[in-house]
Amino acid sequence: MAKVSAIILGAGLSKRMGTANKLFLPVREKPMIEWVIENVKASTADEIILVGSELSMDRLTRFEDEKIRVVENLHYKTGMTSSIQAGVEAARLDGYLICQGDQPYIQTSTYDQLIQSFQLNPTSIILPFFRGKRGNPVIFSKHYREEILAHREPNGCRTIIQKNSNCIIHVEVDDHGVLIDVDTREDYDKFYL
Repeated sequence: MAKVSAIILGAGLSKRMGTANKLFLPVREKPMIEWVIENVKASTADEIILVGSELSMDRLTRFEDEKIRVVENLHYKTGMTSSIQAGVEAARLDGYLICQGDQPYIQTSTYDQLIQSFQLNPTSIILPFFRGKRGNPVIFSKHYREEILAHREPNGCRTIIQKNSNCIIHVEVDDHGVLIDVDTREDYDKFYL
């Protein structure tokens, strides 16, 4: 059965948030990214790669254990793609579940649903939808490894998804959390207090 590496992105600059690193802002009395880590860790993902930067490594290394490895993205200033690439380079398994550190409301059962769909379609790209709207996280098969590592657009792998539209599996989930992330103080005040 196909095995999945969950890659949690924790190296962003939080530019639109202002001075605060959004990943460590409190959500129900825990740092935002800690909810993501806990929910992913409780899932059926086989390994977890936590991608940090010089801005977050000191706070992320405490999560390392037999299931979680922390890797540093030395190129984090160039954008999200570099963090995805750092995670993919470190990953050893059949698929890459790309998890954003600012999505603390995604349920463990949703991660499991996406992983199960990938195990049935291990050469595909798995996309979650909530009431017809596309969300995150995405799972890429290892078949896209070289394409991801060669990708030059800074803000993620959207064009890889578009280019491989014939290989996409749409998974309808009952989890509004796949649509909620925080980029600005207004987002945080709306969803996270």
